Amino acid sequence: MSLVKVVSGILRSASESSPLPPTVQVLYFEGCPGGAASREALREALPEVKIDMVELPPREFRKLGIPGSPTLLLNGRDLFPAPPSDNRSIEIDTGPSRCRLYGTPEGLKSHPTANMIRQAFEESATGTAAASEPGDTG
Repeated sequence: MSLVKVVSGILRSASESSPLPPTVQVLYFEGCPGGAASREALREALPEVKIDMVELPPREFRKLGIPGSPTLLLNGRDLFPAPPSDNRSIEIDTGPSRCRLYGTPEGLKSHPTANMIRQAFEESATGTAAASEPGDTG
């Protein structure tokens, strides 16, 4: 299934329940280099999707069970929910803040690549990957 068909299907489904296109939230804390980089990768990967940048105090990530900054949510579900053994994302505990790194083809980065975002979006739309809500433990 092509990404265009997947995005069109999501947009069509979203328009049936709401006149707005899907929104991806980027949860980040001030000073996190991955926040802006994630926004740029999202714009490249999915230009028709609304991006909502949500700045949270660093301590809120741990308190709310959010894996780290940046975290990308589609309809409230983490686009990269895989356990650390999957190597798609890992957390680095830096005290009150939690940085999140993403395993990319080029090595660890502070944000997912546009291709990773496209794939996660497609998996989320087709149900081939189990997206999770922040705070889910299983």
